[in-house]
Parts: sequence; C-alpha cells; structure tokens
Amino acid sequence: NQIYLEIMPTGVGKASGMEQLCTLLGARMEKTIVIGDYYNDLEMMKKAGYSVAVANAPSEVRAAANEVTSCGCSEGAVGEFLYRFIDRVTGI
Repeated sequence: NQIYLEIMPTGVGKASGMEQLCTLLGARMEKTIVIGDYYNDLEMMKKAGYSVAVANAPSEVRAAANEVTSCGCSEGAVGEFLYRFIDRVTGI
C-alpha cells in the first residue's frame, strides 16, 4: 500500500516486544531470527541475531538484512526461508 501509518507509545515496538519475549523465555537475542518486510521491522532486524528481508521489502530493509528471500510476502517468502534454514541446519 502507498499509505501506511503506525502509531505506538514511545518505546513500544517489535524490537522491545522481542526483547521482552526473550527475557520471559530466558533466550538470548543473538539466538533470534526475524523476517521483515517494511520499515517498521528495521529496529527489530538490527537487534536480532539474524535477520531476513523479503524480496519485495524496501531497499533500506533489504540492506539491513543478513539474507534476502527470492520472493515476496504473498509468494511464500517465509516458507522459502524456513526450507533453506532447515536444509542448512539438517543437511537434508
């Protein structure tokens, strides 16, 4: 969409939510993997241990990622990454 507006209180966002979740689970931030597609994901992507951007994300989002999928959100980008990740980890 050409028009996007997101309003949240100061200090609240995906990155702070991810930090709180990691604290609750006793997990380390450097062990997280995130997938983003828009500017509102940038802070989270910078704090995560590994970040993935989808192919149709804005250039700044793709540049901030460790990896970029070959397809967009509606074409199965999350599934594409998960299959690649599972293959990397298991060698299957």
